[in-house]
Amino acid sequence: MRKLTSFGGLILVFALVLSSCSKERKMERQLIGSWKAIKTSNNQQAAKGTITVIANFTGDCTFNKDKTGSCNLEGTIDIEGTIGSNNQQIKFSMPVSGTYTIQEWDIKDGKLYMTYDDNTVEVYLVTEGGKERFVLEPIEGESEIRTKVVGPDGTVVDIILFYKMELTRQ
Repeated sequence: MRKLTSFGGLILVFALVLSSCSKERKMERQLIGSWKAIKTSNNQQAAKGTITVIANFTGDCTFNKDKTGSCNLEGTIDIEGTIGSNNQQIKFSMPVSGTYTIQEWDIKDGKLYMTYDDNTVEVYLVTEGGKERFVLEPIEGESEIRTKVVGPDGTVVDIILFYKMELTRQ
């Protein structure tokens, strides 16, 4: 009887693992193709001051069957707040646009991993995935993009962006 119970438990574990892999492969098949993308970030940061960073991008993303792709995005990064020991006020908007080549993408453990041509990796939790729409949420410690921006007065601001991305089928 004990052997039968152990065998039943082993079959259950195998079925759960197979089901999880099957779900991720289905999401990968659904992601292949062209998508309208909206990428947003609204961060509060303290970097020797208090800074609000709002980034809004729109464009198109393509995910290829060979797990490569590209995103063509344009938008703005708006920065406002105080920095430095003297609490200098800053406020500026920076237009951003470009095509970003995805060297490799993959879905593992319910997360979408995208490695860009500069070896930057973005990781998103897939909170909604289907034939017509994907919603991707940032994951603390895995999704942030660290960069420096230079304001119109030459002030350099270190910023961390956490993006949420929504994809809708074109």
